Amino acid sequence: MPAPGRFTRLFRRALGSTLHDHAGSVPTVQPKNLLALGTSLAWLAAGCAGKPGSAPEKGPNGTIAYHVKVEASDPGARIEVNDEYVGVTPADVRIWGDRDGTFHNFGSSDFVIRVHPVRDGQTTQAKVFRTGGWFGQEDRVPQRLFFDLNQKSQGGFTVDPGKPRY
Repeated sequence: MPAPGRFTRLFRRALGSTLHDHAGSVPTVQPKNLLALGTSLAWLAAGCAGKPGSAPEKGPNGTIAYHVKVEASDPGARIEVNDEYVGVTPADVRIWGDRDGTFHNFGSSDFVIRVHPVRDGQTTQAKVFRTGGWFGQEDRVPQRLFFDLNQKSQGGFTVDPGKPRY
């Protein structure tokens, strides 16, 4: 019979049995060994929590959380999501989306992420995503967004849309 591995020896020692216990008796468990075994199992279970493949964070209306890394050409730029301040760049922004990876429609057909300039000469940048609706298309939630605040508008003028009307 091959020699048992290290884990097997430790497990048998924790349970109080020996390597050559063939008498058929039930091994007894020492209280200190039971505590050590329980602690080891607790650490093992805690180590498995939060790994990829664990359940996603649940949100309102059956949505789940997506974490989007928002970056800009200059750090410290003000970030707004649907006209609400959420922080400064770089930031990890939580977005509630549908399980299929698309934006959820919370009553608006658009989801707007806007980053404001840090210095003079820069322009406000925005990215608009479609949230679907009645037979409307939905955009996928990205993993990362980058805003170049030094980018100039192509048409010679800029339009900063106001708050959407519902």
